[in-house]
Amino acid sequence: MKLWHALASIALAGFATALTPAAQAHHSFASEFDASLTGEVKGEVTGVWWQNPHIRYDVAMKLPNGKTEMWALLPPGNLPAYRTQNWSEQTVTVGMQVSAKGNMGRDGAKKLYATCINLDSGPEKGRQLGRCVVAQSESQITADPNV
Repeated sequence: MKLWHALASIALAGFATALTPAAQAHHSFASEFDASLTGEVKGEVTGVWWQNPHIRYDVAMKLPNGKTEMWALLPPGNLPAYRTQNWSEQTVTVGMQVSAKGNMGRDGAKKLYATCINLDSGPEKGRQLGRCVVAQSESQITADPNV
């Protein structure tokens, strides 16, 4: 019986240790991004990191002066949520042109909390991924109390 308790304790300690890096690696929005500062990144996808629980797209953005800046697009959410929107690892691939809007990284970090990603090239050109705000139409519906 003592041996069983010792083995159970070792297994529990190993399990707790295995979970620790994942817990430490998780971060809050406020620690990385500025909720009051929004921006847009346009460019060519140079890397795709599709790893549980999140996605990262590396994008090369050409500046007006001819230089190139490397940016990280970090869409909100997690892999299971993306899959429900038919968003897979093949949806955005290296070489595609994208434009994204969202919250800028803190302290000048070249990263964007990409709440909306537009596919500007590829087989699904024109598709929007994420929480994109759709412009409202100009038609107006009013209720007539006399009907």
